[in-house]
Amino acid sequence: MKLTVEKLLSLGSYEEARIMSGQSGLSNEVKGITIMEDPTIKKWLKGGEALLTSLIPIKNYTDNQMVDFFDELIDRGISALIIKTGKAFDEIPESLIKWGEKNSIPIIEVPKHIFYTDLMYPAMAEVMQNQVNKLTYFKSLHERFRDMAIKNYPIKDVILALSEIIGNPVSLYDYNLNLVMNTSRDEPIIVHDKKILLNKNFENNNQCFYRKISVKDNDFSELIFEIPVTESVKNYLGVSELFHEVDAMNLIAIENACTTIALAMVRNIAVKEVEEKFMNDIINDLIFGQQSMSSSLVERANLAGIDLFEKYFVSVLTLGKDMETIRYELKNHLGNIVKKYEGAYSIKNDHVIIMVKNQRLSSYKELTQDFINDIKSMEKILKKNNRSISISLGIGGEIKGYENLKKSYDEAIGAIRIGEDIYGSNFTLFYDDLGIFKIIRDISLKSDINDYIPKSIMKVIDTDKLRNREYLKTLEVYLKNNKNIKLTAKELFIHPKTVSYRLEQIKEIGEIDFEDTDQILEIQFAIKIINFLRKK
Repeated sequence: MKLTVEKLLSLGSYEEARIMSGQSGLSNEVKGITIMEDPTIKKWLKGGEALLTSLIPIKNYTDNQMVDFFDELIDRGISALIIKTGKAFDEIPESLIKWGEKNSIPIIEVPKHIFYTDLMYPAMAEVMQNQVNKLTYFKSLHERFRDMAIKNYPIKDVILALSEIIGNPVSLYDYNLNLVMNTSRDEPIIVHDKKILLNKNFENNNQCFYRKISVKDNDFSELIFEIPVTESVKNYLGVSELFHEVDAMNLIAIENACTTIALAMVRNIAVKEVEEKFMNDIINDLIFGQQSMSSSLVERANLAGIDLFEKYFVSVLTLGKDMETIRYELKNHLGNIVKKYEGAYSIKNDHVIIMVKNQRLSSYKELTQDFINDIKSMEKILKKNNRSISISLGIGGEIKGYENLKKSYDEAIGAIRIGEDIYGSNFTLFYDDLGIFKIIRDISLKSDINDYIPKSIMKVIDTDKLRNREYLKTLEVYLKNNKNIKLTAKELFIHPKTVSYRLEQIKEIGEIDFEDTDQILEIQFAIKIINFLRKK
């Protein structure tokens, strides 16, 4: 227990001492006791000392000079002023008594026959005992948390132990100050402001931040301590001062707990990285390998929880930004998603491959919809602190057996590439729903797609450019409406006679026969190509 001014005065050698002013400062902590021999005392103070003096060094000061002198010592954090009367002054100056009352610095008078050593030794013994108690306490806590670290205790057990030791609820937050777990059994903690508000410094140079919270409609402070895990990863420990303020002894426990939690997190990250590499290797072998079954592949797949003969579909995900900046957070979310679906994932340079197992024997439509909802939920969380994120999702068809995973992957990556050509970003596309765009993209990859646009349509396009017409648009809408002039006019907001006139012009310019089904099919395909190129 710390030595306060009040406890100091209870020591036997202080029985003749009198408190002249500053009673509101009796709870000030006394970290040492120092004799004031000359006016340069300020530079020798470390903070928290009680000053023992006869005022001889400043006996010639005026009242104002004396007050100014002690005002400067307030910055050094003096805890009390113990004045021996009968030498420089028979009575303590009134100005100094008022100063002590104003600044909550106890002014204590002791008679001249008491030796300084009788006042100093008991006080220093108490201070030293406090230091011994702190060291003993630190040693016991260090051994307890070290034991938890060696035995790989879960992080939840660490924060429960800390809460028990310090007598206050403890919370663990991620790098975005989102709650991960806590020990409070009361009503949920309500944070008034998610931003960290103020910096708080303790006497042993521990730094933390605190913010205002509410529990059961009562306001408290929550201290937030940073837990540096790696250069790019950090979490936060929150201590809610529900029952008492955090003191120096609590800080010893908090510091040890933070170290133990950091070690556990580093260990978890290392394990996850090994698991991720193991999973990446399996997915690479299953999708990009030689597709040959081997006992090694079966064994590794079984260890990863992948049944090579079940139904799966493959999805490809892109984020629209460098994944390295959010890799840790992304992996946490993906890990939860693939665990739900008994699947697997692999992070590549510019996309993520996700294998989803149909373990519930749901329909493909139901399964993919649940999966899409989970990806959208992940995107919403990621966007809270990374607004530039824009998830695009390509989904391949459902397959059975490991030998068909490559087919589902090719479909998923194909959906991504076609979606990027058409929409740019922020889309969800099923390969099975792409229809004619699959053919168009295949053609565009192999040759100049413009070669597949017939001359009849090129003539119509040229006329639109030269005469500022809308013949191609009219032709597209007309064919879409099964060659119904009234519906075409309604959609284009023009008169039916205008539609008829445009169609006559189109027939003449492109030499088009609207009764020739082969030519009409060719034109419809060409219009799809043109729209694909425009969006691309």
